[in-house]
Amino acid sequence: MAICIRVTMRTAAIFCLWFSLANILHTGCALASSMSEGVAVPFAGLALGKELAPIFQEIATEVVVSKADPLIAMNVVNKAINKSLPYQARNREWYGPTMLRMVLGGDCKDYVILKMAALHRAGVDMASMSVVVVKLADGQFHAVLNVEAGGKRWILDNRTPSVREVAQVEEYAPVFSTSTTGSYLYGKKVKADSRSHSKAKVVKVGRKSQ
Repeated sequence: MAICIRVTMRTAAIFCLWFSLANILHTGCALASSMSEGVAVPFAGLALGKELAPIFQEIATEVVVSKADPLIAMNVVNKAINKSLPYQARNREWYGPTMLRMVLGGDCKDYVILKMAALHRAGVDMASMSVVVVKLADGQFHAVLNVEAGGKRWILDNRTPSVREVAQVEEYAPVFSTSTTGSYLYGKKVKADSRSHSKAKVVKVGRKSQ
């Protein structure tokens, strides 16, 4: 269920390599090891952000049909779309919700876009949602939807029917994210001292670097 678009995989791999080299050279940066560990650095040049901008705009123009409680809406949407859309690996670009509603199957990036569109129609603010690309334990890359609601951050994932708080998602390492408010590169701060460079400052995913 990893992302099948070559450009995204190549970009994510480059970022992972950069953080690995930075850690080796003691420059104070390293790839975050989990969703609850990481600092978000603004990255305006992210190619995925430019690719998804028109899709975000398409979603934003869809009519809001209700104003549901975000937590209830997230659980309903996550389960419904995971169940209704058969998983099918696709080596292609990202599609908007209009196109995706006509396909018979999709991969992780398609689940993310459909969930974002459904939540927007349920009254969830677009600015509170972001597409997050993560690295799996086996080295592959995967996409999930991050939603901020009730003062917490939640992850909607096609791999699980339950909506989880970021702190509960320990199996994914965030690489980068994009939303209507901007794009971010994730990492963790480590001490430059070679004797203690493995110690990191832990911050929540989505928090800007100071």
